[in-house]
Amino acid sequence: MLITFSRAGAGYYHLASMKIPLFLFLSLAMARADEPRITFEKPQRPESGIPQEATAQQKMDDADHGTLGKILGDTLESVTVRYFSGVWTDEKQVREYLAGLLSDDRTKAYTFEIWSQPVGVPEVECLLSFKNHQEGRLLLWNTCACVRDAAGKWWFVTTFDYFHRKHPKGDRSLVPKETKPGK
Repeated sequence: MLITFSRAGAGYYHLASMKIPLFLFLSLAMARADEPRITFEKPQRPESGIPQEATAQQKMDDADHGTLGKILGDTLESVTVRYFSGVWTDEKQVREYLAGLLSDDRTKAYTFEIWSQPVGVPEVECLLSFKNHQEGRLLLWNTCACVRDAAGKWWFVTTFDYFHRKHPKGDRSLVPKETKPGK
């Protein structure tokens, strides 16, 4: 980096040699701007089960409202992982799993708890920060999840295919084989 002072006056910096590195940095930053930032904080074991406020929410309908990514849209700014269980080897593995889950096209979101099995302590608990300055929450248990969006609404999400394709304990034989278009 070259910084020179001009005789034209104090405070003038010539940054000509920084144009290329600055351009590359800004290009990379903009290319990843649509992905939420994922960070970690000191682990705090969450309560067992679905949050009471989520189960108390009124059931709207029986419809599949789309993927987790569709529900959150482009409102998500960052994800803070508060807890992850010993199933995960490290933060990198959790980060990659979450980044993929947030964009997976096989998840399905509903306004009510669609699974019948009880859930214990989540494998992963996250705080979600939204662009409207609201805070949400994401709880993951094996093949199901519960998420509070930017409006404060709780969604119940099936993650069956993603879990079995990407989770360390997933059973790859349970995932339908992908077929090429036209077959």
